Amino acid sequence: MTSTIVAKPATRQDWLDRSRGLAIILMVIFHACFDLTTFHFASFDFTNDFWRAFRTLIIVLFFGISGWTATLGHDRPIPWRRFSKRFLQVAMAAILISLVTGFLFPQRWIYFGILHFFAVSMWVALPFRGRPYWALTVGIALFVMDATLSNFNFSWLFQALQPVLHLPNSTLDIARFTPWFGVVLIGIFLGHVVPEDRVAAIFSAGFSAKKTPRFDLLLWTGRHPLSVYLIHQPILYGLTAIADALLH
Repeated sequence: MTSTIVAKPATRQDWLDRSRGLAIILMVIFHACFDLTTFHFASFDFTNDFWRAFRTLIIVLFFGISGWTATLGHDRPIPWRRFSKRFLQVAMAAILISLVTGFLFPQRWIYFGILHFFAVSMWVALPFRGRPYWALTVGIALFVMDATLSNFNFSWLFQALQPVLHLPNSTLDIARFTPWFGVVLIGIFLGHVVPEDRVAAIFSAGFSAKKTPRFDLLLWTGRHPLSVYLIHQPILYGLTAIADALLH
């Protein structure tokens, strides 16, 4: 498959940062509701259709934006030093999440959550840079195979590794590589073929120079996603635990 691709400069895009910021804020809301339920301040049922859809929306935003971002500067050599530094940051943060949850929740610790997914997908996505139609084809295939092949979800791998790595039967968070890597690939495709100025204009409506507040929460959050990801839940959980101790 071949395609004509218009090269894009590897510059920071405000609309991408804001969309990432939106995903982060939705995740904070999700975790806040989870903490309120954990300490019995609320009784949200996270197994119902609404909360499943809410979580899916967050995942699609995160992974789709990740794929789109990978298209920036695709016509240039990979900046290995910056890429490696970013990978190490994400990988170390993922390990930290596993260690902390393993200590606090030994029966439900996170062994492959969002950050673990990002660390792996950063490398797996590299061959699809500059190949949007291959990315689209493989991305769709992942969803089709996941829906039709019973063993495609790697449950067999979990069963093989569970006794070796002492993986829990239940986990606080899981980001299955299949089919969710398909969202990253579809994001790569869209990043190549969708006119960026058009989607930027749509998403950035209301963020003109005259209307933008001095502090743009979406923009700031989207530019510090890893930091916000790491600190928001300890803060939320800690505040909820303190409130529970004071009120109950």
